[in-house]
Amino acid sequence: MAAQEGGNAREDQTKPKTAALCAWCDAPRAAGPTCPKCSANYEKAARIKSGKRSQPLAKPLKVNESEELWGERFMNEWAPVNDPAFEQKLCVWVIPCMLGLTFLMEAFGVGDGMLRIVFGMPVHELGHAIVGWLSGFNSVPTLWKTLIPENRGYIGPLILLAGSGYLIYYARLKSNGGLMLMGVSSLILQCIGTLFLELNTALLLVTWGGDGVGMMLAIGLMAGFSFGKQTGWYKDYLRWGFAFIGAAAFADITSPWWTSLSDLSAVPYGMTGGTHTDTYKLIHSHGWQMEEVINRYVTLSVVCGFVLVAFYVRGIKQAKQAVLCRKAAAALEGSSSQKTGEV
Repeated sequence: MAAQEGGNAREDQTKPKTAALCAWCDAPRAAGPTCPKCSANYEKAARIKSGKRSQPLAKPLKVNESEELWGERFMNEWAPVNDPAFEQKLCVWVIPCMLGLTFLMEAFGVGDGMLRIVFGMPVHELGHAIVGWLSGFNSVPTLWKTLIPENRGYIGPLILLAGSGYLIYYARLKSNGGLMLMGVSSLILQCIGTLFLELNTALLLVTWGGDGVGMMLAIGLMAGFSFGKQTGWYKDYLRWGFAFIGAAAFADITSPWWTSLSDLSAVPYGMTGGTHTDTYKLIHSHGWQMEEVINRYVTLSVVCGFVLVAFYVRGIKQAKQAVLCRKAAAALEGSSSQKTGEV
């Protein structure tokens, strides 16, 4: 009898205690109210598991970088979105459709002039101006031309420096890592462009930056479509307009360079509006070859495309996570209501 009791005692010691396991994922319980493996609240998980449910509750997700409990920070960001499932569809279809439409317009010459005048040229000229500001010039962008002084100045760089400083302050205030990265990157690039680049090199980059930085700006405008749910970018529908501007500008800027791979007459070369084109300046003032100009712009467009795909996929994944988290939250609310009714 004693031996049997001893055997039972040893057997009990080898069995895991139910109370010492997470009711949701069966991981060993740790100190604190939540499971470090699945982020479930121990008490809530135990109540849900003990109740009778026709379908199991979706496993809670870790949905942001800091893995906050139940993705609170993530869901706060998505609070303005009434229908995450519909938002997920928008994230999938809007950017490809806009790019498809604008590239078709360029390919068939339908409205391509409007794309260039209204969307492509402002982004192109802003590309010139941004490189000028980062390089210490008092750049003044206009619709068809960016005014660049022959020598560096002080007003433009000081305004950019103040803007970067405020962006860093605002990003720290809002705990926004993306804005912080933009502010710090701007300061670093301004320091390099203003203090270390020779004047001729800086002017070369300003000339190249029309289409070069213009492509990057276009990608940024499109990439932002899926983000910023707590800002006017989403709430005031600004993302729709800026996404189309980005798609139109990207199609307008890149199409001639891809066409020029087989047809050199597509290269914007010579004179336009009484001034030499950027391609002419890169070749005759800075010593580039025609093939180098074409290949560098085409390569940059491919890189920009990959960057856009990365943001596009990330936006879809976040939308999918928001859908699952909403379902999990709704299931939890339903479970709580059911328990209250039973009591």
